[in-house]
Order: sequence, then C-alpha cells, then structure tokens
Amino acid sequence: MVNDLWTACGWTFILGSSIIIQGCSENVLYDRSNCSTLTVQMLNEEITDPQLKNPPRSSIPNPGNSPGRLVVHPSNPAYFQETSTGNAVFLRGYDHFRSRQEFDNNGIPPLDFDAFLAQLKHFNHNFLRLWVWEHFWRKAEGNEVRAEGQESVTLPLHVYQRTGPGTAIDGQPKFDLHAFDQTYFDRLRHRVIAAGESGIWVSVMLFQGWSIHGSGKYENSQWEGHPLNKQNNINGIAGDYDQDGRGWDVHTRINPKVNAIHDAYVKKVIDTVGDLDNVLYEISNETMATATTGACHHVTHVRDWAYHLINLIHRYEQQRGYGPHPVGISSFRPFPDDPMSVDWNAYLFDSPADYVSPNGTRWTGNEDWKKDPPAAPLGKVVIADTDHIHPSIHEGPGMRSWQWRTFTRGHSLNAVDGDPEQGADWVTPDDSATMQAMGRYVEMVDLARMKPHNTLSSTRYCLADPGHTYIVYQPSEGSEESANGIPLELELASGTFYYEWFNPETNHIAESGEIQQKTGVFTFTPPFNSHAVLFLRRQSAEKKDLSDEDERQGCNFLL
Repeated sequence: MVNDLWTACGWTFILGSSIIIQGCSENVLYDRSNCSTLTVQMLNEEITDPQLKNPPRSSIPNPGNSPGRLVVHPSNPAYFQETSTGNAVFLRGYDHFRSRQEFDNNGIPPLDFDAFLAQLKHFNHNFLRLWVWEHFWRKAEGNEVRAEGQESVTLPLHVYQRTGPGTAIDGQPKFDLHAFDQTYFDRLRHRVIAAGESGIWVSVMLFQGWSIHGSGKYENSQWEGHPLNKQNNINGIAGDYDQDGRGWDVHTRINPKVNAIHDAYVKKVIDTVGDLDNVLYEISNETMATATTGACHHVTHVRDWAYHLINLIHRYEQQRGYGPHPVGISSFRPFPDDPMSVDWNAYLFDSPADYVSPNGTRWTGNEDWKKDPPAAPLGKVVIADTDHIHPSIHEGPGMRSWQWRTFTRGHSLNAVDGDPEQGADWVTPDDSATMQAMGRYVEMVDLARMKPHNTLSSTRYCLADPGHTYIVYQPSEGSEESANGIPLELELASGTFYYEWFNPETNHIAESGEIQQKTGVFTFTPPFNSHAVLFLRRQSAEKKDLSDEDERQGCNFLL
C-alpha cells in the first residue's frame, strides 16, 4: 500500500488508516487497497487547498434580461416554476456536444453558437444542456470523423492554465491545477448570458463521465489525456488513486486532493454564473460506475461524490447569496458486462437533487423510461433526455412516439445533437417541431393544473386538468388498409369542448372543431392512420387565437 499524509481539521493521518474523525466535514475516506469505507466521517466543511490560485470574477456584466430563476413548482412538483412570473414551466430543447468547447474535428467547422441559439429560438425551445469535456486529448474510435486511433484534442479553452514546466501527453505544457484559466470561465458566462437573451434556461454541466472512460479499443485514452492524470499536471496530483492505470475513481470521494480540486472548481463555476437567473447545474453526464463489490468506483462511491457536490452547491450558493438554482443529477453509466442487481435510477430519485435525468437503456436493467415512462410526480422534476434513453434503438418506440409518451406522463424533454458522422438519435428538425407543438399546447392550458391521469384514457397516456383540458396520446397505428387510426376512449365531464387532432408524423393539425358531450366515457377516432394526439379544451376556458403567432414562428401546425 502506498501511504499519503493528509491534514484536515487539525488532524494529520495516513490514508488507509482507520482513524476516526468526528465533527469535521462530510468527506469519507477509503482504504486504497480495497476501497472499503473506513470509519472516517467528517461532517461540516469541505477540504480545501490554501494554495489554490483563484483569479477575480468575470468582468462581463449581468444584463438582467434572461428568463426568471426556476424553483420546483409548489403545487405541481413535476415542473419548475419561473419565480418572476409564477408560471409552471415545461422545459424542452436540444444540446450539442460542442456547445461549450471545441474539438479538432478533422475539418468540421466550429459550432456557430449564435446560430445554434437562433435555431433553438426558432423552435421556441427554452432549455440548453451545456456540455463539458474534462479531457484534452484522446484517440478516436472507429465510428467518428477521425480514423480509428488518430489523435483527437479538445481545443482551448481549458479550465486550468497550461504553464508547465514539462509537457503533457499532447506535447503542450502541463496543467497547473491550482490556476484557473479565466478566459474559459468568461466564455462560459458569455454563453449562458447569450442563451438567456434568447429566452433559454441553461443547465451547466460540471463533469463528464466520457472524459474518464470511453468505449472500444481506445476506451482508456481519455484518461491518458486528462488533467488529473499525474503525467499531465505540475501539482503531483494523481487521480488514479488505486494505481490501476485508469481514472475511474476520479468521480468518487476517495482522494481528498482530487476532491479539493473538484470543490474549488465547482465554486469557481458558481461564482462565474451564480448571479444569472437562467442557470441550472448538472453534476455530471454518465459518470462511470460499477456494481463490483470492493471497487473504488463502486456505484455507491460515485453516488456519495455526486450527493456531496449537490449539497456543496446548495450550501455555497447560500453563503454567497446566489439563487438558489436547481441542481440536477443524471444517469450513471455502468460497464456493459456488469451484473445489475438494482435499478440505478433509484440513486437519482433518492438524491438531494432538484431534478433528474434517468436512464432508460439496458444498462440499468429497466427500460421503462424508453417504452412506458412512469407518470409524474415522482418526487423530482424529470428532464428526460435521449442521451440516456436512446428511444430509436433496442426495440424503442421511435423518437417522436417517445416524446409524446414522455410529455403526457408529465415530464420535460431534452434531445442530444452532435456531429452527423457520430452516433445515433441525433435530433432532427421534425423532432424539434414536435417539442415546439408541445410548447404550443402548454401555452393553451394551465400547466400547473395539468397532471398525468392514466385511467382517464384507454391509451393510458393522458395529461389533463379533468373537466377542463386534456392532451391524450394514442401510440398505436391503424391497419394499412384503414384511412383512420385506432380509436381511443376518454372519460369526460359534460360541456362544450374545442378539439384538435394532431398528427405526430407530419406535425400538422389534421382536424379541429367543437363537440358537445355529456358526462361519460366516449370514443374518439383519429381522422388519419398514424399515432395521434387529441387535444380538448372546455370552451368556457379562455380562448386564444394562435394562428398569427404560429405563422410568425414558421410553424407547421395550421390546417
């Protein structure tokens, strides 16, 4: 065993020993030999490194013209509430892998961020997941724009200054993990402000699981090109705590020196954007974890790391007078061959986070979030993300069917975009138009009163304020020889209703009008042969003519 000395709360101890420290901070230390939890509990404050060089905050002013700050809605916790208006908010949008940092992408031009925001605004989207990459170098896999094994770099700007002495794996100066690069944080602030000026809330991603471990032949190359790899920094910090040549344990609480670096970075991000209202925080995208007992990156150790950071954000914002802003946690990423003894989504819903993005793939052993999303409320706001669910593969229902299933179960939506040459499930304009149509319906209802009511409709996909407004999804299609779709049954109160039949395949309103119904269960048949959406609104509710607005926005919703 290799021993290190660490001083905290007046105690100096050897990592790997079993000294009990009480009343100090919430860090938990682990034995390097087998990563079993020791009885070292420190409960009140973070370990900090007094040598950290913290440059002044950004000089970019807050223009104050973004959407209002979000809090969990007090009467409908499936959604956020915008504090400046009191309105419930249905978040929808799509992201891009290069929305925050650029790659040397073999001739693909840099992302035009302003044009990207304009596209989001065109579809009336209001949410952007702002990606982050921790690694600065790796080797490409076979399904990318570069040839397999070719070097791929994350272009400056980086979190830390590259001061040397010495060179990192890419031949450039090593990183000083105690010196932030202020230009990186200025860009972050500028992009969050720019998104706010377009009416968009931004989830600032803090860490990236795919920067610790990739996939395929060169799955470990991200770690070889990571600043916390001891070969790449001047500070002598080795993120590979168990010395197995991999960085899996970086996203855990087993290494106080790494934890100090992480805490300082998170605080720096908060000081950079914490005064902006259109901010949410996401701890990490798909951090690698394992179910293997005794491993340093066991899922419970990753969980402890994520929970600590959630609590740190809440405490630090309170100390600094920011927010509070919502904090979210996304799906962990297990190894494909790991035994799955539990549904890992439980770690998300049991967390102190305000919102979650669950996993709906076979990784978790539970594909409900892909095929039949659970109905809200679930104790957290859910931003269901195609990045963790992949609705178009592994017998999924397809992108647009998944979007309507998820929306009518009371959840917000995000889709992942990227370079066309990479991966699957990239969002299309039609997919964006689907979320745009959902946004239109949200504007026609009192969203705070809309909740999933599975038993009101035979399809079990019904978002409703019973007696007033209904959004019903029929996922089944009719037979090939039929001109109409599959009928659905819906329980209604008596009254006169405005109705629309919406075709999800074409993103067009196929039929609209008025109907009078007595109280009871009624059958409705889509006037087209496709999966279908039925919208009903009691005519006594406030009516809104959206024709001019739809035309201005270039929508496809008119008859």
